[in-house]
Amino acid sequence: MRLLIVVSAFLVACAPSSPKTESASNYKIEDIVAIGNVLDTQVSSWNLGNVREFMKGYWRSDSLRFINKKGINYGYDSVEGRYLRHYNTPEKMGVLSFKNLEYTALDLNQSVYNVTGNWKISGKDSTGGFFSLIFRKEQGNWKIIADHTW
Repeated sequence: MRLLIVVSAFLVACAPSSPKTESASNYKIEDIVAIGNVLDTQVSSWNLGNVREFMKGYWRSDSLRFINKKGINYGYDSVEGRYLRHYNTPEKMGVLSFKNLEYTALDLNQSVYNVTGNWKISGKDSTGGFFSLIFRKEQGNWKIIADHTW
């Protein structure tokens, strides 16, 4: 129990700057911080109206998958194109935030993580929901290889 308290305190101290509630199991703290930084950069890029910078959190591959209630988009270019079509003005983009993030390593080497949480876009057309992201380290950088958003 004491170890859990120490690890939890360390995780909070090392957490990315945006306010988040984080729960983690089977993880490396440095991975959680790095993945959290990817998410923070995405939020900042989105809120500056920059979809192309937001997309840098995704794996640039034809094997990238984005799954939502309307179906599955395959490939980086397809996902980026979808974002650029649907969110082509700052008003449509609104202000993005993530909360209630939970991190779980999916393999013994902690080379693949699942991050779940809530997303919200505040603005003219406020909306929100849930997401489940699969992150993998690609060429030394954590990237989203599959995004399930609903």
